[in-house]
Amino acid sequence: MALIKCKECGKEVSSEARKCPHCGKKLKTSRIGKGILYVFVIIIGLGILGTIISNTNKEEKTSKQKLDTSGIEEMVNDFKKVGIITKLTPEYNQVFVNPQIWHRLDYQMKENFGKCMAAYCAGKKGSSTYWVEIKDAYSGKDLAKYGSFGFKVY
Repeated sequence: MALIKCKECGKEVSSEARKCPHCGKKLKTSRIGKGILYVFVIIIGLGILGTIISNTNKEEKTSKQKLDTSGIEEMVNDFKKVGIITKLTPEYNQVFVNPQIWHRLDYQMKENFGKCMAAYCAGKKGSSTYWVEIKDAYSGKDLAKYGSFGFKVY
């Protein structure tokens, strides 16, 4: 406890007093505690605001991804024409391919094919989750999978 001077009457008063006992003038209290509280509230508020903005951006990106599938339908038709796709079931996220053509493709081409087919299936279902199973049209065995987990060839 320290003694401070009252600005009204000039007499010494305890620093913990809320008002001067001599003249009754209200004394200024320490603002350090209130300042720390205000800073803490502002930081929490900014954190909450950041979370809300981040979630909004994710929703906007998801809706943009759903709409950005304009050329995929044409590519799928081309894949069917060349014979790589023999059967397509987007409701199950499956594409059946000719294994003889599939095995001639290099890894990058297979991954790009998987990416395209995952986007096609998601677009057909109106989903924001992109994934697909690529299967052998003759045996039904899994040849590859593409999705948020990455690309895997069996």
